[in-house]
Amino acid sequence: MPPKVDLQDVLDRRNESRRYMQINYWDEWEEVYRSSKCLTKKIMVTAKDGSQIEDPTRTNVCMPETSLIKRRKTARLTANMPEIRYTSQSGNAEVEQKLTAWAYQQFDRSGEVQHHRRVVSSGVTFGMGIGKLYWDTIEVERKFFKAFISNGKAASVNRAGLMGLQGAPQDEIDGAVQQQGQDLSGDEISQAIAKFGQVAAVPQRLKRYEGPCSKNVFIGDFFIEPGCLSVNESAWAVENYWESELWLKKMAKKTYIDPETDQELPIFDQKAVADLFDMGTWNPNMGTQQPYDLRTRFRTGVLGQQVPLYPVKLIPGKRFDILEHHARDESGKM
Repeated sequence: MPPKVDLQDVLDRRNESRRYMQINYWDEWEEVYRSSKCLTKKIMVTAKDGSQIEDPTRTNVCMPETSLIKRRKTARLTANMPEIRYTSQSGNAEVEQKLTAWAYQQFDRSGEVQHHRRVVSSGVTFGMGIGKLYWDTIEVERKFFKAFISNGKAASVNRAGLMGLQGAPQDEIDGAVQQQGQDLSGDEISQAIAKFGQVAAVPQRLKRYEGPCSKNVFIGDFFIEPGCLSVNESAWAVENYWESELWLKKMAKKTYIDPETDQELPIFDQKAVADLFDMGTWNPNMGTQQPYDLRTRFRTGVLGQQVPLYPVKLIPGKRFDILEHHARDESGKM
């Protein structure tokens, strides 16, 4: 059984790890990021009134070695995709080749190559690169020309397709199909033909890919036990990120097989998901406060940019602040 962890425990672990990283690493990473951008720190002096002002009589010069090393080494290490070759105990060459081709296809169709490059670039630049591997489904929307009537019989447009033509949201479509079924009545077909014609471009969501997906994690959003050099040694791992309401609706439908009871159960608590939807949206301005956010330090301290502050009402839909927490159980398994 996984350990029972309260939300406050997750927050305390994240905060302690963030404080440790801020004290021991973030200043150094800020200097490395500045050097990789060929930028220098302003030379500040104390004015007569005690304030800090820039000294215009002195100049800092940054050489491009760090930037060149970072870009060239990343390009060299990611020029070819990782070696993914299967071997079998029986020595079946045909099975080995099929599994290897399948793995290469997954690497290509899942879009892993972009995140792989980001992980390598982060490791080359900061000495630390974090990648996350998870199982996911990638869907795309396509339009197919379908007829309402073919040879005097009801053809391929069903209830889901008709509601999609009318612009209904996916949750409303699922509820209608569950209550009334996929088949349209004669009156519904007649009304649809009067509105859309004999043939219509019906939108349909297709599963483009299902399998393992990789994601690059920004080093300022990942927190492990203070003092640990790797995730394997850490008692916990916490990733902080935001997601949209589309992601939450998608995750609310996902299920898993309980290893103890062999029952198929939802991975998210449905009541908790409903409570989240009733709450207000996450305010992105709350996550960009110095000195607690490394991304903000890069923007303001290195690039000299302003923190992006804007009204939450401009964001379409809702966003949620996610804390993904992994901890070890009694046997030491993460």
